[in-house]
Amino acid sequence: MTNQEPLDERFTSFLLHAQALRFGDFTLKSGRRSPYFINAGAFDDGITISTMGAFYAEKIADAIRAGILPRDIDTVFGPAYKGIPIAVSTTIALTSLHSVGVGYTFDRKEVKDHGDGGILVGTPVKAGMK
Repeated sequence: MTNQEPLDERFTSFLLHAQALRFGDFTLKSGRRSPYFINAGAFDDGITISTMGAFYAEKIADAIRAGILPRDIDTVFGPAYKGIPIAVSTTIALTSLHSVGVGYTFDRKEVKDHGDGGILVGTPVKAGMK
């Protein structure tokens, strides 16, 4: 696998190598059926989660260069729970590999009523953010 291969091919190879992409007959949380499933729980060590973040960052950086996304993205949102490490690793890769400084935000499954409280953690979400 080299960077000369298209992003989608490298990403699919990564998912297969990480044993995150499975084929079969799956019932999704929504109740829909799918012939494939991506198990984010397979990104369970530093190498796989940092690689996943690097792929997401590359896709975002490509979209910025193409004018699809704005350069001044405010935050990357990672839904609890499996989306949190993906959002964090993506922001790290955006900053370190693509010089795109961006925050991250994630939600909690329940509102926290002690400590810092609230439902969101990380970069505060405000109207008009990107």
